[in-house]
Amino acid sequence: MEYKNVIVSLIMAVLLIASFGIGYNVNDSDVKTVVEYKNNTIEVVKEVMVEQTINYLDEAVNEFLSAVEADDEVSILGTYNFDEVSVKKIYDAYTVSIDDDVTIVEFEIKLKFDDENEREINTYNVRVTYEEDEDTIVELI
Repeated sequence: MEYKNVIVSLIMAVLLIASFGIGYNVNDSDVKTVVEYKNNTIEVVKEVMVEQTINYLDEAVNEFLSAVEADDEVSILGTYNFDEVSVKKIYDAYTVSIDDDVTIVEFEIKLKFDDENEREINTYNVRVTYEEDEDTIVELI
């Protein structure tokens, strides 16, 4: 009799555990999972040190041409108008000297003077001196 009670208890326990398992699986199959993706943009502001490269030659050539056009610091036009002057060649060899607040650029440039009657080509050695809080000085050397 004792064995019958133990066997009946075991069968009841197995049926009870099985019913929980079946009920759990049934409830789990009814659940739907919806995944929604959103495109979010996060703006991050960073300060980054960027080394600036200054093209001293280009700046010096522009200063020189401005001085030629003004015809007061550098007087090379003669009988030519500024619109009759063009840059034929800027030589690659140039020097840049930087000392505290003074920067000196020396370069060589070839200019072509061309009007209706005459054509002339001249080469000039130029020094452009930049000084902080002062006017730029352009001179032929």
